[in-house]
Amino acid sequence: MNITMKIYRTTICLSTSLVCLMAGLILSGCGNSSSADTSPAPSETQSQTAEPSSETLTQPIDESPETPTTQAGEESPETSTQTPTDTTQESPQLRPQFTVGTTYRQQLHLISDMTLPLGIPNADHKDSRLTVDCLPTAVDGQGNTLVEVTIVSLQASMISLSVQASYDSENPPADLTRLDNRGRHFYDLFDGLVGLKYTAVVDTHGFVVELRDIPTRVSQAMEGQIEGSIGEDQLIMLFSRQNLEDVVSPDFFDGLGEIAEATDSHPELNATWQSQQFVIVPRAIPVAGDQNFVLENYEISDDGSTTATISYRTVADQERAAQANAEGHSGGLEIVQAAIVGHTSYSLTEGHPIATSEDMRAEIRTTQTGRRQSENRNRIFYDVKRRVNWIEITNSN
Repeated sequence: MNITMKIYRTTICLSTSLVCLMAGLILSGCGNSSSADTSPAPSETQSQTAEPSSETLTQPIDESPETPTTQAGEESPETSTQTPTDTTQESPQLRPQFTVGTTYRQQLHLISDMTLPLGIPNADHKDSRLTVDCLPTAVDGQGNTLVEVTIVSLQASMISLSVQASYDSENPPADLTRLDNRGRHFYDLFDGLVGLKYTAVVDTHGFVVELRDIPTRVSQAMEGQIEGSIGEDQLIMLFSRQNLEDVVSPDFFDGLGEIAEATDSHPELNATWQSQQFVIVPRAIPVAGDQNFVLENYEISDDGSTTATISYRTVADQERAAQANAEGHSGGLEIVQAAIVGHTSYSLTEGHPIATSEDMRAEIRTTQTGRRQSENRNRIFYDVKRRVNWIEITNSN
Protein backbone atom coordinates (compact mmCIF):
# COMPACT_ATOMS: atom_id res chain seq x y z
CA MET A 1 0.00 0.00 0.00
CA ASN A 2 1.38 3.40 -0.97
CA ILE A 3 0.40 6.29 1.26
CA THR A 4 1.26 9.82 0.19
CA MET A 5 3.06 11.77 2.89
CA LYS A 6 1.04 14.06 5.11
CA ILE A 7 2.51 15.95 8.01
CA TYR A 8 0.82 14.59 11.09
CA ARG A 9 2.53 14.82 14.37
CA THR A 10 1.90 14.00 18.03
CA THR A 11 -1.10 11.76 18.70
CA ILE A 12 -2.88 11.20 22.00
CA CYS A 13 -5.57 8.63 22.53
CA LEU A 14 -8.01 7.76 25.28
CA SER A 15 -11.12 5.77 25.89
CA THR A 16 -14.24 7.68 24.88
CA SER A 17 -16.52 5.62 27.07
CA LEU A 18 -14.39 6.25 30.14
CA VAL A 19 -14.18 10.00 29.51
CA CYS A 20 -17.90 10.28 28.89
CA LEU A 21 -18.67 8.32 32.05
CA MET A 22 -16.29 10.32 34.24
CA ALA A 23 -17.34 13.65 32.72
CA GLY A 24 -20.95 12.77 33.42
CA LEU A 25 -20.15 11.95 37.02
CA ILE A 26 -18.18 15.16 37.39
CA LEU A 27 -20.89 17.36 35.95
CA SER A 28 -23.64 15.70 37.96
CA GLY A 29 -21.67 15.90 41.19
CA CYS A 30 -21.96 12.14 41.70
CA GLY A 31 -18.28 11.21 41.26
CA ASN A 32 -16.60 8.85 43.71
CA SER A 33 -12.92 9.38 44.38
CA SER A 34 -12.29 5.80 45.44
CA SER A 35 -11.10 3.13 42.99
CA ALA A 36 -10.35 -0.54 42.85
CA ASP A 37 -6.91 -2.13 42.55
CA THR A 38 -4.42 0.67 41.82
CA SER A 39 -1.25 -1.38 41.43
CA PRO A 40 1.13 -0.23 38.68
CA ALA A 41 0.74 -1.53 35.16
CA PRO A 42 3.05 -4.49 34.49
CA SER A 43 5.62 -2.80 32.28
CA GLU A 44 6.56 0.21 34.36
CA THR A 45 5.70 2.12 37.50
CA GLN A 46 3.12 4.79 36.76
CA SER A 47 4.14 8.40 36.48
CA GLN A 48 2.58 10.75 39.01
CA THR A 49 0.85 13.86 37.71
CA ALA A 50 -0.02 16.74 39.99
CA GLU A 51 -3.49 18.28 40.09
CA PRO A 52 -3.55 20.82 37.25
CA SER A 53 -3.99 24.46 38.09
CA SER A 54 -6.53 26.81 36.56
CA GLU A 55 -3.85 28.37 34.37
CA THR A 56 -3.64 27.72 30.66
CA LEU A 57 -1.37 25.08 29.19
CA THR A 58 1.57 27.26 28.29
CA GLN A 59 3.56 25.42 30.98
CA PRO A 60 2.94 21.74 30.18
CA ILE A 61 4.26 19.04 32.54
CA ASP A 62 7.92 20.03 32.61
CA GLU A 63 9.72 22.79 30.80
CA SER A 64 12.96 20.73 30.86
CA PRO A 65 12.25 17.15 29.78
CA GLU A 66 14.50 14.51 31.26
CA THR A 67 18.06 14.06 29.97
CA PRO A 68 18.04 12.24 26.62
CA THR A 69 19.37 8.70 26.70
CA THR A 70 21.32 6.63 24.23
CA GLN A 71 19.64 3.50 25.51
CA ALA A 72 16.86 2.92 28.01
CA GLY A 73 18.21 3.91 31.40
CA GLU A 74 21.61 4.99 30.05
CA GLU A 75 22.48 8.69 30.04
CA SER A 76 24.17 10.35 27.10
CA PRO A 77 27.97 10.69 27.27
CA GLU A 78 29.26 13.69 29.17
CA THR A 79 29.75 16.72 27.00
CA SER A 80 31.47 20.04 27.42
CA THR A 81 29.69 23.32 26.87
CA GLN A 82 32.38 24.34 24.41
CA THR A 83 30.98 25.59 21.13
CA PRO A 84 33.02 25.21 17.91
CA THR A 85 34.48 28.58 16.95
CA ASP A 86 33.32 28.17 13.35
CA THR A 87 30.54 25.64 13.17
CA THR A 88 29.94 26.08 9.45
CA GLN A 89 33.55 25.08 8.64
CA GLU A 90 34.68 22.75 11.46
CA SER A 91 31.48 20.83 12.32
CA PRO A 92 29.84 18.08 10.27
CA GLN A 93 26.59 18.93 8.54
CA LEU A 94 23.31 18.64 10.47
CA ARG A 95 21.87 15.90 8.28
CA PRO A 96 21.68 12.10 8.45
CA GLN A 97 24.49 9.83 7.28
CA PHE A 98 22.71 6.73 6.02
CA THR A 99 24.77 3.76 4.88
CA VAL A 100 23.04 1.29 2.58
CA GLY A 101 23.17 -2.16 4.16
CA THR A 102 23.82 -0.93 7.72
CA THR A 103 20.94 -1.49 10.14
CA TYR A 104 20.30 0.77 13.13
CA ARG A 105 17.84 0.18 15.97
CA GLN A 106 15.64 2.74 17.72
CA GLN A 107 13.03 2.51 20.47
CA LEU A 108 9.91 4.61 21.05
CA HIS A 109 8.50 4.82 24.60
CA LEU A 110 5.14 6.41 25.44
CA ILE A 111 3.64 6.93 28.89
CA SER A 112 0.23 8.59 29.10
CA ASP A 113 -2.04 9.48 32.02
CA MET A 114 -5.46 11.05 32.34
CA THR A 115 -5.90 13.57 35.16
CA LEU A 116 -9.42 14.03 36.51
CA PRO A 117 -10.55 16.96 38.70
CA LEU A 118 -11.80 14.65 41.46
CA GLY A 119 -8.32 13.28 42.02
CA ILE A 120 -9.28 9.75 40.96
CA PRO A 121 -6.07 7.72 40.54
CA ASN A 122 -5.39 5.31 37.68
CA ALA A 123 -8.20 6.78 35.59
CA ASP A 124 -6.41 5.87 32.37
CA HIS A 125 -2.70 4.94 32.39
CA LYS A 126 -0.95 3.51 29.33
CA ASP A 127 2.67 2.41 28.80
CA SER A 128 3.92 1.36 25.35
CA ARG A 129 7.31 0.51 23.83
CA LEU A 130 8.04 -0.06 20.15
CA THR A 131 11.49 -1.20 18.98
CA VAL A 132 12.37 -1.19 15.27
CA ASP A 133 15.30 -2.01 13.02
CA CYS A 134 15.91 0.47 10.19
CA LEU A 135 17.80 -0.76 7.13
CA PRO A 136 18.69 1.72 4.35
CA THR A 137 18.29 -0.36 1.20
CA ALA A 138 18.83 2.03 -1.71
CA VAL A 139 19.12 5.64 -2.90
CA ASP A 140 16.69 6.68 -5.63
CA GLY A 141 17.24 9.02 -8.56
CA GLN A 142 16.32 12.11 -6.49
CA GLY A 143 18.85 11.26 -3.79
CA ASN A 144 16.18 10.01 -1.35
CA THR A 145 17.13 7.10 0.89
CA LEU A 146 14.74 4.15 1.09
CA VAL A 147 14.69 2.74 4.63
CA GLU A 148 13.07 -0.62 5.38
CA VAL A 149 11.61 -0.57 8.90
CA THR A 150 10.98 -3.84 10.76
CA ILE A 151 9.12 -4.13 14.09
CA VAL A 152 11.38 -6.26 16.32
CA SER A 153 9.63 -6.01 19.69
CA LEU A 154 6.49 -4.55 21.24
CA GLN A 155 5.35 -4.06 24.83
CA ALA A 156 2.09 -2.49 25.99
CA SER A 157 0.26 -2.28 29.31
CA MET A 158 -2.72 -0.35 30.60
CA ILE A 159 -4.66 0.24 33.78
CA SER A 160 -8.03 1.99 33.77
CA LEU A 161 -9.60 2.05 37.22
CA SER A 162 -9.95 -1.68 37.99
CA VAL A 163 -9.19 -2.95 34.48
CA GLN A 164 -5.63 -4.07 33.67
CA ALA A 165 -4.09 -5.72 30.61
CA SER A 166 -0.64 -6.20 29.12
CA TYR A 167 1.28 -7.59 26.16
CA ASP A 168 4.99 -8.38 25.76
CA SER A 169 6.23 -9.89 22.51
CA GLU A 170 9.43 -11.02 24.22
CA ASN A 171 7.72 -12.66 27.20
CA PRO A 172 4.36 -14.14 26.17
CA PRO A 173 2.15 -15.82 28.76
CA ALA A 174 2.65 -19.56 29.15
CA ASP A 175 -1.10 -20.21 29.03
CA LEU A 176 -3.36 -17.84 27.08
CA THR A 177 -6.45 -19.56 28.47
CA ARG A 178 -5.72 -18.00 31.86
CA LEU A 179 -6.41 -14.52 30.45
CA ASP A 180 -9.89 -13.07 30.96
CA ASN A 181 -11.88 -11.81 27.97
CA ARG A 182 -10.50 -8.27 28.14
CA GLY A 183 -6.96 -9.49 28.65
CA ARG A 184 -7.22 -11.84 25.68
CA HIS A 185 -8.71 -9.09 23.47
CA PHE A 186 -5.82 -6.79 24.41
CA TYR A 187 -3.28 -9.54 23.74
CA ASP A 188 -4.75 -10.41 20.34
CA LEU A 189 -4.84 -6.74 19.32
CA PHE A 190 -1.05 -6.37 19.67
CA ASP A 191 -0.01 -9.93 18.82
CA GLY A 192 1.29 -10.60 15.31
CA LEU A 193 2.69 -7.10 14.70
CA VAL A 194 6.31 -8.08 15.36
CA GLY A 195 8.02 -8.83 12.07
CA LEU A 196 5.85 -6.51 9.98
CA LYS A 197 7.72 -4.08 7.71
CA TYR A 198 7.16 -0.75 5.98
CA THR A 199 9.34 1.59 3.95
CA ALA A 200 10.22 5.21 4.75
CA VAL A 201 11.47 7.58 2.04
CA VAL A 202 13.91 10.13 3.51
CA ASP A 203 15.09 13.14 1.52
CA THR A 204 18.65 14.48 1.42
CA HIS A 205 17.95 16.79 4.36
CA GLY A 206 16.65 14.01 6.64
CA PHE A 207 12.90 14.63 6.33
CA VAL A 208 10.60 11.61 5.90
CA VAL A 209 8.63 12.54 2.80
CA GLU A 210 6.63 9.34 2.38
CA LEU A 211 5.71 6.03 3.99
CA ARG A 212 5.21 3.09 1.61
CA ASP A 213 4.22 -0.57 1.69
CA ILE A 214 2.50 -0.27 5.04
CA PRO A 215 0.82 -3.50 6.22
CA THR A 216 -2.94 -3.32 6.61
CA ARG A 217 -2.95 -3.67 10.40
CA VAL A 218 -0.39 -0.89 10.79
CA SER A 219 -2.14 1.45 8.33
CA GLN A 220 -5.50 0.91 10.03
CA ALA A 221 -4.00 1.97 13.35
CA MET A 222 -2.16 4.91 11.79
CA GLU A 223 -5.37 6.17 10.19
CA GLY A 224 -7.52 5.60 13.29
CA GLN A 225 -9.62 2.97 11.57
CA ILE A 226 -9.89 0.53 14.47
CA GLU A 227 -12.46 0.74 17.24
CA GLY A 228 -13.14 -1.17 20.41
CA SER A 229 -13.38 -1.06 24.16
CA ILE A 230 -9.81 -1.82 25.29
CA GLY A 231 -6.42 -1.26 23.69
CA GLU A 232 -7.48 0.22 20.35
CA ASP A 233 -6.77 3.82 21.35
CA GLN A 234 -3.38 2.76 22.71
CA LEU A 235 -2.44 1.07 19.44
CA ILE A 236 -3.57 4.15 17.47
CA MET A 237 -1.39 6.37 19.64
CA LEU A 238 1.64 4.10 19.27
CA PHE A 239 1.32 3.73 15.50
CA SER A 240 0.59 7.38 14.69
CA ARG A 241 2.20 8.70 11.51
CA GLN A 242 4.56 10.85 13.55
CA ASN A 243 5.85 7.90 15.52
CA LEU A 244 6.30 5.72 12.44
CA GLU A 245 8.34 8.54 10.90
CA ASP A 246 10.30 9.55 13.99
CA VAL A 247 11.72 6.06 14.63
CA VAL A 248 13.42 6.52 11.25
CA SER A 249 14.45 10.21 11.36
CA PRO A 250 13.42 13.00 13.78
CA ASP A 251 10.79 15.51 12.68
CA PHE A 252 12.96 18.60 13.25
CA PHE A 253 14.27 18.02 9.71
CA ASP A 254 10.90 19.31 8.49
CA GLY A 255 11.71 22.84 7.34
CA LEU A 256 15.41 22.56 8.09
CA GLY A 257 16.24 21.82 4.46
CA GLU A 258 15.07 25.26 3.38
CA ILE A 259 17.59 26.86 5.73
CA ALA A 260 20.39 24.58 4.53
CA GLU A 261 19.67 25.39 0.89
CA ALA A 262 19.51 29.12 1.59
CA THR A 263 22.79 29.25 3.50
CA ASP A 264 24.61 26.33 1.81
CA SER A 265 25.42 25.02 5.28
CA HIS A 266 23.71 23.80 8.39
CA PRO A 267 22.00 26.42 10.61
CA GLU A 268 23.95 28.64 12.97
CA LEU A 269 23.30 28.69 16.71
CA ASN A 270 19.90 30.11 17.70
CA ALA A 271 18.53 29.54 14.20
CA THR A 272 14.75 29.04 14.21
CA TRP A 273 12.38 27.32 11.82
CA GLN A 274 8.80 26.15 11.85
CA SER A 275 6.52 23.33 10.71
CA GLN A 276 2.87 22.46 11.21
CA GLN A 277 1.94 20.01 13.93
CA PHE A 278 -1.35 18.22 14.55
CA VAL A 279 -2.50 17.02 17.95
CA ILE A 280 -4.83 14.12 17.23
CA VAL A 281 -7.33 12.41 19.51
CA PRO A 282 -9.39 9.59 17.99
CA ARG A 283 -13.07 10.52 17.64
CA ALA A 284 -12.23 14.23 17.85
CA ILE A 285 -11.51 17.00 15.38
CA PRO A 286 -7.70 17.35 15.14
CA VAL A 287 -6.20 20.57 16.47
CA ALA A 288 -3.35 22.22 14.59
CA GLY A 289 -0.52 24.39 15.83
CA ASP A 290 2.82 25.79 14.70
CA GLN A 291 5.81 23.75 15.82
CA ASN A 292 8.69 26.13 16.52
CA PHE A 293 12.26 24.77 16.52
CA VAL A 294 15.42 26.39 17.91
CA LEU A 295 18.98 25.16 17.41
CA GLU A 296 20.13 25.68 20.98
CA ASN A 297 23.66 24.32 21.11
CA TYR A 298 26.60 22.54 19.55
CA GLU A 299 28.58 20.58 22.13
CA ILE A 300 31.93 18.84 21.90
CA SER A 301 32.45 15.75 24.06
CA ASP A 302 35.78 14.57 25.45
CA ASP A 303 36.29 12.26 22.48
CA GLY A 304 35.88 15.15 20.05
CA SER A 305 32.44 14.20 18.74
CA THR A 306 29.94 17.00 18.14
CA THR A 307 26.29 16.96 19.24
CA ALA A 308 23.56 19.42 18.30
CA THR A 309 20.58 20.13 20.58
CA ILE A 310 17.32 21.23 18.98
CA SER A 311 14.40 22.30 21.18
CA TYR A 312 10.81 22.79 20.10
CA ARG A 313 7.48 24.04 21.38
CA THR A 314 3.92 23.79 20.08
CA VAL A 315 0.71 25.40 21.34
CA ALA A 316 -2.64 24.45 19.82
CA ASP A 317 -6.24 25.30 20.61
CA GLN A 318 -9.80 25.11 19.26
CA GLU A 319 -9.35 28.19 17.10
CA ARG A 320 -6.78 26.26 15.07
CA ALA A 321 -8.86 23.10 14.63
CA ALA A 322 -8.09 21.30 11.39
CA GLN A 323 -11.11 20.84 9.19
CA ALA A 324 -9.77 18.49 6.51
CA ASN A 325 -7.03 16.04 5.53
CA ALA A 326 -6.39 14.87 9.08
CA GLU A 327 -6.18 11.24 10.12
CA GLY A 328 -8.37 10.40 13.09
CA HIS A 329 -12.00 10.28 14.11
CA SER A 330 -14.60 12.96 14.71
CA GLY A 331 -17.29 12.58 17.32
CA GLY A 332 -17.50 12.28 21.09
CA LEU A 333 -14.36 14.14 22.14
CA GLU A 334 -12.74 17.47 21.41
CA ILE A 335 -9.44 19.06 22.33
CA VAL A 336 -9.77 22.38 24.12
CA GLN A 337 -6.06 23.20 24.05
CA ALA A 338 -2.69 21.46 24.03
CA ALA A 339 0.94 22.37 24.63
CA ILE A 340 4.09 20.44 23.78
CA VAL A 341 7.73 21.00 24.77
CA GLY A 342 10.66 18.82 23.80
CA HIS A 343 14.20 18.56 22.55
CA THR A 344 16.31 16.28 20.37
CA SER A 345 20.03 15.59 20.67
CA TYR A 346 21.69 14.68 17.39
CA SER A 347 25.20 13.41 16.71
CA LEU A 348 26.69 15.46 13.91
CA THR A 349 29.76 13.22 13.92
CA GLU A 350 27.84 9.98 13.43
CA GLY A 351 24.92 11.50 11.52
CA HIS A 352 22.12 10.01 13.61
CA PRO A 353 19.79 11.02 16.48
CA ILE A 354 20.73 10.23 20.06
CA ALA A 355 17.40 10.85 21.75
CA THR A 356 14.18 12.86 21.63
CA SER A 357 12.41 13.78 24.87
CA GLU A 358 8.94 15.30 24.64
CA ASP A 359 6.16 16.16 27.11
CA MET A 360 2.63 17.13 26.19
CA ARG A 361 -0.45 18.20 28.12
CA ALA A 362 -3.87 18.43 26.46
CA GLU A 363 -7.19 19.53 27.91
CA ILE A 364 -10.09 17.54 26.50
CA ARG A 365 -13.84 17.47 26.95
CA THR A 366 -16.78 15.42 25.77
CA THR A 367 -19.16 16.89 23.23
CA GLN A 368 -22.24 15.02 24.48
CA THR A 369 -22.66 16.92 27.75
CA GLY A 370 -23.66 20.24 26.19
CA ARG A 371 -22.21 22.01 29.22
CA ARG A 372 -19.03 23.97 29.69
CA GLN A 373 -16.10 22.11 31.17
CA SER A 374 -13.66 24.98 31.18
CA GLU A 375 -14.15 25.71 34.86
CA ASN A 376 -11.26 24.39 36.93
CA ARG A 377 -13.41 21.88 38.83
CA ASN A 378 -14.46 20.21 35.58
CA ARG A 379 -11.20 20.26 33.63
CA ILE A 380 -9.88 16.93 32.32
CA PHE A 381 -6.28 16.61 31.17
CA TYR A 382 -4.22 14.07 29.31
CA ASP A 383 -0.44 14.00 29.85
CA VAL A 384 1.91 12.19 27.49
CA LYS A 385 5.63 11.56 27.88
CA ARG A 386 7.26 10.54 24.62
CA ARG A 387 10.85 9.34 24.22
CA VAL A 388 12.69 8.11 21.12
CA ASN A 389 16.11 6.58 21.79
CA TRP A 390 18.87 5.44 19.48
CA ILE A 391 19.90 1.94 20.59
CA GLU A 392 22.68 0.59 18.41
CA ILE A 393 23.98 -0.46 15.03
CA THR A 394 22.80 -4.06 14.69
CA ASN A 395 24.72 -5.02 11.57
CA SER A 396 27.09 -3.34 9.13
CA ASN A 397 28.37 -4.26 5.68
